[in-house]
Amino acid sequence: MSFSNDRGTAFHLPHAPTRLIGRDRDIEAVSELLRQPDVQLVTLTGTGGVGKTRLAVAVSERFQSDFRDGACFVELASLRDYRHVVSSIAQVLGVRERTDQTILEGLRSAIHDQQLLLLLDNLEHLTDAASDLAALLSSCPRLTLLITSRVPLRIRAERVFTVQPLSTTRHDSTKHQEPVVNDDAVGLFVDRAQAMVPDFMLTAENFGQIAAICERLDGIPLAIELAASRIRLIPPDQLKSRLEQRLHELDNGPRDLPERQQTLKRTVAWSYDLLSSGQQIVFRRLAAFQGPWSLDAAEYVTADDVNVPEAVTALLDHNLVIRAGEINGIPVFRMLETIREFAAELLAEHNEEFASHRRHAEWILKSVELPGYDFGAMSSTEAKRLMPDVRAAIDWMTERGGPEYDPSLAIILRSAARIAFSSLFSSLNEAANLIEPMVERTRDEVSLSRVSALELSGWLHGLRGDAERESACVLEAVSIATSHGPSSELSYSLARLGQIRQQQGAYEDAMQQLEEALAIADNLGDDFQSGFILMFIALCASATGNHQRSIRDAERSVNILRRTGASPFMQAHSWNTLGIVRSAAGELSGAAPAFERAIRADDNRWTVALSCVGLERLALNHGDAGSSAKLGGFVDALCTRLNAFLLIPERYIHRDMLASANELLGDERFQRHYQAGRRMTLNQGIDFALETAAQIRDHGSNMNQFGTDPSDTLTRREREVLRLIAQGHRNREIAEQLFISPKTADNHVSNILGKLGVSSRTEAARYANQRGIVDSLDT
Repeated sequence: MSFSNDRGTAFHLPHAPTRLIGRDRDIEAVSELLRQPDVQLVTLTGTGGVGKTRLAVAVSERFQSDFRDGACFVELASLRDYRHVVSSIAQVLGVRERTDQTILEGLRSAIHDQQLLLLLDNLEHLTDAASDLAALLSSCPRLTLLITSRVPLRIRAERVFTVQPLSTTRHDSTKHQEPVVNDDAVGLFVDRAQAMVPDFMLTAENFGQIAAICERLDGIPLAIELAASRIRLIPPDQLKSRLEQRLHELDNGPRDLPERQQTLKRTVAWSYDLLSSGQQIVFRRLAAFQGPWSLDAAEYVTADDVNVPEAVTALLDHNLVIRAGEINGIPVFRMLETIREFAAELLAEHNEEFASHRRHAEWILKSVELPGYDFGAMSSTEAKRLMPDVRAAIDWMTERGGPEYDPSLAIILRSAARIAFSSLFSSLNEAANLIEPMVERTRDEVSLSRVSALELSGWLHGLRGDAERESACVLEAVSIATSHGPSSELSYSLARLGQIRQQQGAYEDAMQQLEEALAIADNLGDDFQSGFILMFIALCASATGNHQRSIRDAERSVNILRRTGASPFMQAHSWNTLGIVRSAAGELSGAAPAFERAIRADDNRWTVALSCVGLERLALNHGDAGSSAKLGGFVDALCTRLNAFLLIPERYIHRDMLASANELLGDERFQRHYQAGRRMTLNQGIDFALETAAQIRDHGSNMNQFGTDPSDTLTRREREVLRLIAQGHRNREIAEQLFISPKTADNHVSNILGKLGVSSRTEAARYANQRGIVDSLDT
């Protein structure tokens, strides 16, 4: 058979009933592709409802005058057999059939010399027709194909352009704010809403709500149009809350849309139906993820006799999955939330929820297998990536599960605890959002999961300065952990209780609990835990004046944590501890390198803040009150950014150093240095701290380069304490005479020993008497 072309046939493009919004850059980009002389085929890909057809029509309208024989639209969605694609093109072009040629041969002959633009719409389920289209292009040099498809054709002539959702901007829907004029998604919503309600207006009152709606709908134009059509019945604030379940709310779309596009659910289902059974399994089970996931994670969670890499490739081709960048050089992927909800429904329909979510929980645990309580072993980037999945796993197990889910819940909660603490030093608010619900959800439990939650909640309260709630959490954690027998949780809880008792001045009790915690860790063979606890023991020994032991145990901690491969954060913490106890013992030139090593080991803001507190004291003891004040300002700025207090003893050291620097410099000079420190960026502050540490280390004595006596750095209160030391009074007697707490007296004594560079009260008394410090105070 052969064909003849009926030149009387009018080629035409479909009329768009509404204006195209937010696609000017895309129109120009696709047009630029079509202008290239060697380009004959451009395929527009993208997820269902993203607006591929509208974009293709707009581009064709712009270009049809450039084609001598016009532009023609061929709708292919209704076809079920790829072999009918060529005949459909022939039918639309008005090419008449004859009997002496194949359909393809006849079409090639009929349009061989025509300069024609063919828009082939919805080819994704007919990609086996690619070879016929390639043959058509090879014999028709002036023919150009513009194709819309959720998957590429993968032929050599093809140029692929991925149509992205409309840009959305995150806004606070609870606050009134002036509309952003270049927010494409909001512009589309308003345009379609005005078609329903002509007097609808975008205002400062509803802008945030509409922006939130568009963000929840992933910027997908079809979803936004369906949402805007509800505006006759539902105002924006109510629509925003109802769109928590997007797929069911966005039903009954405009009747003039193709049936597959009348609801968002049908649009996604259209792509799902094109997948093989194995690819459908992987698609459903990926719904367990809330955040981005790697290929390894996908293989773990979707475990089955399925080629997961091949399935993920197909999902990428169908735009059901998108690439979300890289983490540590590894590609990660995600689903648009709208698509993920559809996958979650299918997961429930196939009774695969429990198995998938259980595997998801196990994957979380596998992802955070850290040595002991080395919370710094996970980067803040990794922690933030996992946080949505942790929250989702906890919610699913607690809201949909019963008692039979407890084993999984325990796994998730303990994993979540570690993840929460890993990111704790980046954002306390973020950590609180996860930790406090964990404490509430486990309120009636006596499990080790609750111990983990309580331990971290205690840390959180301590960092926020609430010592009473911190103590209550740790005491309950010790009680529950004790009932389970020796464990790493019990060892850690006892160590935390010992630390709190030390802060309260109960040194004997503190050391007893710390040594018990160390014994458990040693018996368990947990070297990391032992190294961790030794830091607390060193600080307690230092506070009681046992400087020889404090330095020995701090050095042991540094060596153990380095040997066990602890995280940079934890190793930095051990170096900071060594710096603190050396400083308290008067080994100032040895303390400076320890703080320097801490900063170089880990530039986490919290680590840097602790190191700078130690350097505040060293700078002051070297007579450099200006540098001490500048470091103090930097420390306060870091704590403000972290929304946290310093831990004891650093908190008291920092407070006393600021007071001493202020007294030495006077208010005006002190504020100049202090405010300069507050204005420093993280990198500027780190550079200044390292310079200060190097200067102190190189001088190697307690006298600064100007020969200032270390006693000049004592505050008036510290001089009063020193006088009582010289008179032979013990710390408790000093507290009674000065009407201060025993703990404050202990801290003053520790600070005095450090500033004077001596290791005992006897040496401090001798130093004071030799220099007449006591007499000068009396006069």
